[in-house]
Amino acid sequence: MNHRHPSSDSSNIRGMQPTNSMVPLHGMGRGRGATLPAWATQQQGVSSLPAALPSLPTFFQPSQNSSSLTLPPPMISFSPPALAALAAPAAPPPLPPPPLRQPRASQPPATNHSTLVTPVVTPTLSQHPAAPWTCTTTLEGHVGPVLTLSLNESGSHLLSGGHDRTVRLWNPRRGTSSSSSSTASSSTASTTKHAASLLATFDDGRITHAVAGLAILPGSKQFVTCGGTTRALLWDLNTKQLVRKFNGHSLRVNCVAQGGHGGSVLFTGGYDRLVVAHDLRSRTEIQTLPKCTDSVESIAVVHQDILAADANGCLHTYDLRKGTIRKDMYHAPIGHASIAPGNGKCVALSCQDGRVRLVERSTGLLLCTFTGGHITTDFKIGCTFVDDGRIVVTGSEDGRVVMYDTMTEKILGVLDGSSTSAGHALLPPERVAVCALGTSRDYGFLVSGSYDGSIKVWHKK
Repeated sequence: MNHRHPSSDSSNIRGMQPTNSMVPLHGMGRGRGATLPAWATQQQGVSSLPAALPSLPTFFQPSQNSSSLTLPPPMISFSPPALAALAAPAAPPPLPPPPLRQPRASQPPATNHSTLVTPVVTPTLSQHPAAPWTCTTTLEGHVGPVLTLSLNESGSHLLSGGHDRTVRLWNPRRGTSSSSSSTASSSTASTTKHAASLLATFDDGRITHAVAGLAILPGSKQFVTCGGTTRALLWDLNTKQLVRKFNGHSLRVNCVAQGGHGGSVLFTGGYDRLVVAHDLRSRTEIQTLPKCTDSVESIAVVHQDILAADANGCLHTYDLRKGTIRKDMYHAPIGHASIAPGNGKCVALSCQDGRVRLVERSTGLLLCTFTGGHITTDFKIGCTFVDDGRIVVTGSEDGRVVMYDTMTEKILGVLDGSSTSAGHALLPPERVAVCALGTSRDYGFLVSGSYDGSIKVWHKK
């Protein structure tokens, strides 16, 4: 099962039929025995018809030899020179001069949220510089695609969920201290596979579908999973016991996020276009937010704002303090939304038109667009920030991790964990697509999950 965006059933208008706006006249259509109103049978006053119509002009009377009407004589007479001028063929008009090529600076700039989409050409890996990051650890254990990753606040624990219906707990920092200082020439040789980094596995059969979303709660003692069902599940990391089930959705839950004061509120978004808030301190449902325009694919929480990105390309911003909703349309399905570190003024949106859009959170203004280095057309690809928000990182369907500079909007570098970059071009996206990303702000490392079942830990050189 590919991790694709589901299509919306709310935008299907094929079954709509045009309504008949014709209204019957008063007194008509009431049955065979209906009688005409009084005004229709009047013979006097303004409603009475004249006894006889006026006679038509002579030239409109039908002739005796033909049933057609006789046309009136022409009212305008032409002189012989004028008739000769009319008979002569008209000369073709002169061709207009070719338009001058306008300078590039005079062209109007593209407007915000423009619907015009230019084709995205993705160069090969050899045309991009290598990013100043190196892969220090490869974590293997999943059978099939890795769909979601979640790091705790300190970066000491990493949770991964995959298509194999398992959740695995890792220590991403184990065995990376000596490899992080290696040079670029020996970065591939220093990449190791640490089976000892696996701390726990949740695979007892209680997770019945592919894990699409994960969230580690504050304190790193509990976490939440979702995917494939109408409920989100709360688990205990130490005892591996199922603690609670979160209801409120009629269709499958796609994403989860925690927020509120001290992380006491859990938000779930589903295929039914709903965003539901749950109280983690009590077994109650706080509120169901107004419906989005399509399936909710990602939720991000910052301060009093809840951002919900849907498959219709709309970013919904719910301001719980003011009680307002703002909708910003970007005309491409949004697979993931990531908040910039620090003050959270910017949001990165990974869209399915091959672009990552950086927008302002308070107004929805499009600040810049990153494209040209990654492929995002069919899969739900994640994105994140590194280097204190100066670099935007995104996955790609060809198995690469691409970094963009937020100041210049150019490609800073490309990461590739495979031994040969040519192997990715020959394999389908179902084998090599990098769709899950995570970052640790305290220790400055990056993790990526691929459809080949591997998780790679990257450190800055």
